[in-house]
Amino acid sequence: MAEASNNQDALGLLSAALNAQDGASESRHLTQLYTLFQTQPGNLAILLPSLVSLVPRAKEALKRWIADVLDLAFCRATLSSEGRNALAIHTPDAVLAFLNDSQLIHAKKAIQVFASTYTPLFRQCCNDPSYHKTWQTIERIKERIAYLFEQGPQGVKVAAIKAFQKIIQVQTRAGADPRSRNVDVSVSMVPNHHGFLQPAALEGEANRLLTSVVTLVFTSGNCDLIMACLNTLSLLAKARPPLSKIVIEALVSWTPAALAGQPYTHIRNAEKTLRLVFAHFERHNLTGPHRPQIQEALQAQRQRMEAAARADWERKEAEAKRKRENIDQEIEQSEKRQRMAAAEPSSSDASSSLSGIEGAHAFCRAAAEDTRPNPLAVFDATTLQLPLVIDLIMANLTAVPDEELQRAIERTRSRLHGMPQAPPPSMPPGPPPLAASASQAVAGPPPTRRQIKAEESGGAEPMQPLPGAGLPENPLKQDLEDEDLRKLDQQGAANQSALTAPGQELGADEEDAEDALAGLEDFELAPPEPFSQTEAKALIKEAVGRMCDAGGQAAAGSAEFSDAVPSQTLWATLVIRLASRGFETVAESPAQEGENDGESGSSSSGKPLISLRSHANVIRQQMLDFLSADFSRRIPFAIQWLSEEWFCDVSRRKRGQETSYNVWLPKVVKSVLPHIEEKDRTLFHFLAELPSLPDEVVDLVAGLCHDKERMAVGFMGLREFAVSRPPIRERALKQLLDLSRNADNGLRQTAIKTVRGWVGGGGPFEAAVLESARESIKRLTVKGENGKAPDTDTTQKSSAVADTNKVNGAANVADGDKGIQEGEGEGEGEGEEGERPQRDPTKDWSFALENASQVLQFVEMPFVLSVKIPSMLDEVFAAYPAMSTVVQKGVEQHIAALVRSLGPSNPKLLDLLKTFPRGADGLALSVFTVMAEKGRTQALLTTVKNLVSDRDDVDAHFLIPILPHCTKPEILKLLPKAVTILNSKLPEDRTTIKNLFASVVSRPEQGFGSVSTNQPRVRDSQLLQPHELLGLLHSNEEVIGLKTTAEAIRICFSMTDLFTSSVLAAALNQLVEEPHLATLFMRTAIMAVTTYKSLSGFISSNILSRLIVKKIWQNELPWKGFVICAEQTAPGSFAALFQLPSEQLVDVVRRAPGLKEGLKGHLEKKGANNKARTSAYLELIEGAGAASPTASGAGRGGTPGGAAGPGGGSTPLSGSTPLHTGGEGQ
Repeated sequence: MAEASNNQDALGLLSAALNAQDGASESRHLTQLYTLFQTQPGNLAILLPSLVSLVPRAKEALKRWIADVLDLAFCRATLSSEGRNALAIHTPDAVLAFLNDSQLIHAKKAIQVFASTYTPLFRQCCNDPSYHKTWQTIERIKERIAYLFEQGPQGVKVAAIKAFQKIIQVQTRAGADPRSRNVDVSVSMVPNHHGFLQPAALEGEANRLLTSVVTLVFTSGNCDLIMACLNTLSLLAKARPPLSKIVIEALVSWTPAALAGQPYTHIRNAEKTLRLVFAHFERHNLTGPHRPQIQEALQAQRQRMEAAARADWERKEAEAKRKRENIDQEIEQSEKRQRMAAAEPSSSDASSSLSGIEGAHAFCRAAAEDTRPNPLAVFDATTLQLPLVIDLIMANLTAVPDEELQRAIERTRSRLHGMPQAPPPSMPPGPPPLAASASQAVAGPPPTRRQIKAEESGGAEPMQPLPGAGLPENPLKQDLEDEDLRKLDQQGAANQSALTAPGQELGADEEDAEDALAGLEDFELAPPEPFSQTEAKALIKEAVGRMCDAGGQAAAGSAEFSDAVPSQTLWATLVIRLASRGFETVAESPAQEGENDGESGSSSSGKPLISLRSHANVIRQQMLDFLSADFSRRIPFAIQWLSEEWFCDVSRRKRGQETSYNVWLPKVVKSVLPHIEEKDRTLFHFLAELPSLPDEVVDLVAGLCHDKERMAVGFMGLREFAVSRPPIRERALKQLLDLSRNADNGLRQTAIKTVRGWVGGGGPFEAAVLESARESIKRLTVKGENGKAPDTDTTQKSSAVADTNKVNGAANVADGDKGIQEGEGEGEGEGEEGERPQRDPTKDWSFALENASQVLQFVEMPFVLSVKIPSMLDEVFAAYPAMSTVVQKGVEQHIAALVRSLGPSNPKLLDLLKTFPRGADGLALSVFTVMAEKGRTQALLTTVKNLVSDRDDVDAHFLIPILPHCTKPEILKLLPKAVTILNSKLPEDRTTIKNLFASVVSRPEQGFGSVSTNQPRVRDSQLLQPHELLGLLHSNEEVIGLKTTAEAIRICFSMTDLFTSSVLAAALNQLVEEPHLATLFMRTAIMAVTTYKSLSGFISSNILSRLIVKKIWQNELPWKGFVICAEQTAPGSFAALFQLPSEQLVDVVRRAPGLKEGLKGHLEKKGANNKARTSAYLELIEGAGAASPTASGAGRGGTPGGAAGPGGGSTPLSGSTPLHTGGEGQ
C-alpha cells in the first residue's frame, strides 16, 4: 500500500507540473518530483519511459528538468546497474533530441548519458536483431557527437572524449581471458551474420575515434582537453590490452609543443597527468617490452619540467624587477599629488588625507628633514599594507648608491657610539633624496630633548661622547673586522678633537653634563644573575619549541612536490647541533638543592660545576616529540639528528663519556611503532639511512610480528636487517628462528616461510637455519626430569592447560615440576595438579613435550625444509625412536601434510620406507598410510613387498594397504600376519581387518558383479573364496594365535553377505577333511549353528559322525565343543551320539545331562526291533549319572568293550559294533 501511495504521489506531481498554469507552479512541482526521485528511486524507474517521450514537444524548463533526471538516473549511483541497463533502451531518442538542439544547452549531459548507456544498448542490439531502428538512432547520435567533438565548446568536447572511450572499448575485441567474456561487452559478442551489426565496420570506427583522440593529444593547445585524452587513453590501455602498445608508443613521444605560449601551470598540469598515466601503466603491468622507452620518456619529461620551472622563475624575477623599477615613477607621481594636497589651508586635513604610497613618501621625506619639525607626526604608519612597505624598502635599498649606503651605515654606527652626525661632504643644500632620507630615517635613533631644542633655536649642539664603561655591547660590532674597528676608533678620536678644539666655549649645561659623564668612567655593571637549572631548561625548551614549530610550518608551506621537512635547513642544523655538541662541557652554576642532576665538581674559583648534558636531553626530548607528531614527513630531520649523534658518539667513546645514539634511536622507534600501518615501509626507509642499528631496535621490530595486522611489516624488517645489515644479521636471524618455533600457528608459519627461502642455494644463512632445525629435532627427544616420558594423565592435564592458559613461561619451573611430582606421589587431588603453570618449551628444555601442539612447534620447520633438503627427514626418522610416546604420536600426526604434498611417488619417501631405522616403524607406517590414501603406485607396492620379505620385524599394518593388490598366492602368504593387528584389541583395527576381508574375498556366486566400486579392481581368480579364508584362518591359528584367530573368525561371521550358510557348510566340510583338526573347528561349527539354524541337520548328521571317526574325544578342547554342538543340534545329533563308544557316550550324558531323556526316547522309538540292544543302552544311559568322572574313558582312548555294564558286569554289547537305528548316522 505504501508503494502504491508513493507512485500516486509521483504521478500526481508529474500531472500537476504538466497542467500548471504558470511557470512558478511548474517549477515547484518539478523540484518536488526530482527530490522524490532522489529519495525513492523506484518511482524513477516507473516514470522515466514516459518522461523521455515528452522531450520533443517540451518547453525549455521541462527539457532542462528531464535532462537533470536523466543525469540522476544514469550518471549517478541512484539506480542499481541492473535498473540502469533495463532503462537504457528508452534513452536514444531523447539524447538525439538534446544533441540536435541548436543552442547546445543540454548537449554535455546528453553525451554523458549516452556514454553511460552505450554498453547496455550495444548488448541489447547484439542479442535482439529487432532493435534495428534503435541502432540507427545510436548511429546518428555518434555522428552528432563526432561533429561536436570538432566544433563544439570545450565542456562538450570533454564529454565527447568520454563517450569516445566507451565506443572504442565496446567496439574492439576483448582480451583472451575467458572469465571476462560474459561480463565484458565487446564486438566479440556480435553473432555471425547479424542483421545490422558488422564487426569489421565497428572496429574500423573505433580505430578512427582512437586516432582522433591520439591526434588531439599532439595538436590541441587546450590543457583540459589534453588531460582528458590522456586519462581516456590510460583507461583504454587497461581495459583493452591490445591497444596498450599503440597508446604507449604514442605517449612516449609526446611533448608540450602544442601548448607553447600557455601559462606554466597549464603545461605543468599536462605533464603531471602524463606522469600519472605512466605510473598507471607500471602499476597494472601494461608496460611490457616498452618499459625502457617509458623510463626514457620520464627522464626527458623531468628535464622538460625542470627547464620550464627555471624559465618560469626567471620570468617572475624579471617581472618583479620591472615592478621595482616602475615604483620610482609611481613615487614621482605621488609627490605631485602630495604638493597639491599641501596647498590645502589645513595641515591636519592634509595629513589625514594622506594614505598609501603618498603617505609613505611624505613620511620618509619628513623624517629626513632634521632642521624643521615633522609635519607628519600624526601620520599612522600602521595603515600601510605590508606588501607596500616591503616594496618601498626594497625600492629604496636598490635606488641608493653603494657609497651613499656605506655612509649611512657609518653615520648609524657613529650615533650608536655617541658621536655627532657629520653631514656628508658632497651633500648639496636643500632636502636630501628620498632614498637617502628613507635610509637615514630607518637607521637613525630618535632625537634627544637637547637636539630638539637646538633644532628649534636654529643652531647645532655638539654631542658629547659617553664613556665606554657600562654601555651595552653593540650587536653590530660583533660583525666588524679588526681593521674596521681601528678605523672607527680613529674616526671617533678625530671627532672628539674637533669638538673640543680651542676657541670653542662650553656652556654651563654642557660642562655639567661632561662632569657627570666623567664620573662614570670607572663604573662597572654587576654581572648578570645566572639562571637556575630549572629556568635554563625552561628557556631552552621554549626556544627550541618555537624553532621546531616555525621550521615545520615553513617547510610544510613551501614544499610543492615533497611533504618532507628539509633536513639541511639552518634551524634544523642549529637545534640538532645544540643538542649533540652544545652542552658537552660543564659550567659554573649556583647549585641549588635538587638541581644537580649531572656530573658535578668544583672550578678553580671554588664555584660548583654543573653538567649541562641534561639540557641536551631536554632538546632531544623535544626533537623526539617533534618527530612523533608527523614522522613520515620529518624523516630527513630524524636521519640528520641521529647521524649527528652517531658521529659525536665516536668522540664520546674516546673520552669515556656516555653515548646517546643507542639511547635515543630506540626511543624514536618506540614512538613510531604505534603509528605503523600494514605494509608501511616508512620506518624501514628511515632505518636504512642510519649508520648502525643496536640490537634493541631489532627486538622492537620483531615485536611487530606479534601483531596480526602488522605482522608483514615486522617480518619484512627482520628480513631486510638480516640481508643488508651484517652487524645485526645474527640478531635478526635469531629472532626469525625463534619465531619459527612460536606457539602461534600464523606467526610460526610466516617465520618459516621467511627463512625457508634462504635454504637450498648454499647462501650465507643456510647453515644457521639448518642448525636451528636440528636443534628443534633434538628438542623432540627430550624426556622428563626423571628421564621418563609423561604418563597419559599428565599429558591430558598438560593439554588442557595448554588450551586454556596462554602464558609463555613461568618462574621457578623446576621447583614447580618437583612439587607436582611430589604431589602425585602422595596422592594429591587432580585439581591441585591442574594448577601447574604452563612452561615454555622453547626456553625450558627440562621437560618433555606434552601435546601435539607443542610437537608441531618444533617439527614444522624440519618438515618444511625437507622439501628442499630431503636429508632432513633422515634426521627426523633417526630421532624418532628416542622420542616419548606423546611426541611420536604428534610427529606421526603432523607428517601427514608433508607426505601429501610430496606425493606417493617421491623418491625420498620410498627410500625411507626401505631403510627406516629400527624403532621407527610407527613413523614409517604413518608415511606409508598417507602415501596409499589416493592410490597405490606400483613403486609403492613393490617397496612394501620387498620390505615385508626382507625384514621380519615389520609392523603388520604395512600389509593392509597392499594386500588387495597382491596375487592370490601372496594373499595366502601375507594375510595371516596381517590378521595379527587384532592383538591390539582396538576397535579401529577390527574395522580395518573387516574391510581387508571384504577387499580380498570374492562375493558368492549370487553376488558376482556387485563388488563396490570403492574396492580395488582385480580378477576374481586373484581373490580368495570365503570358505578359503576360513580355512586359511584355521590352518594358521598357531601362527596368528588362538584368541586372535577366534576374533578374526567372529569378524567373518559378522559379514553375512559374504559368509552365507552354504559358504559355512563348505568351509566346515573342507576343514573336517584336514588331517589335523583345527583347535577352533568346533567353535566355528557351534557359531555356524547359532548363526544359521538351517545348518543344524548338516552338522548333526554329517560333521559329527565324521568327527567320531577322527576320534575327537582324544583332544579335550574339541571334545568339549563336540558335546556342546551335539546338545545344540539335538535331536538330530542323537543318531551320531549312538555311534560313540560306550565310555564316550556315558561321558556325553554326564557332561550334558539334558540329553539323557532325549537319548532314551530316541532308543525307544528307533530300537523296537532289537530290544536287547535297546535295553543295554538304556541301562548304560541310566547308569551314566552315577558314574564317576574317573570312570570315563574320555581322553584315554577307551573302547566300548571295556565299559562296565549294569550290576558291575560286562556290557550287553559284544564287540564294538554300535547300535544302528533306522540307518541314521550314515
